[in-house]
Amino acid sequence: MANINFIRMSTTKSSSSLIAFHKLISKNKNKVMKKLLLIILLFTVGTSFSQETQTTRQKRNPEKFATAEFEMLKKRIADLSEPQIDSLQAVYTAYGAELTAIQAQGNRRGKIRIFTKADADKSDKVKNILTEQQWPVYEKLNNELKQKMMERRKKK
Repeated sequence: MANINFIRMSTTKSSSSLIAFHKLISKNKNKVMKKLLLIILLFTVGTSFSQETQTTRQKRNPEKFATAEFEMLKKRIADLSEPQIDSLQAVYTAYGAELTAIQAQGNRRGKIRIFTKADADKSDKVKNILTEQQWPVYEKLNNELKQKMMERRKKK
């Protein structure tokens, strides 16, 4: 019997609160509609912005990055021989493929460790290809690229 009375009381309270809520909305219909419209607008803008950042992330292609890095190296070091260019192109093509494979992995910390190792391996291979006069130019370019990457990270 006590349970039934409790249910009746809670039903009456909820219905009276619904009536009060309805009266509040009726009195302030314009304000409520404006707030509701603002909430919907913010949700829509937030969703579209999220989709936009996802598509820009997808546009980053590691193979294109490696190719661009190779092209910068070719421009900076003017006295590269044909065998050096061919060897460097092979190193950077393999590096781009390795970056693509790393990007497909899920664990971020694991990616960073693997990326660092891949970058060190690439530098070792490049060091074996370049002469002693060309190596400082490569190191300078590599440091500049790392600085730019760190600046982009700080902006996020």
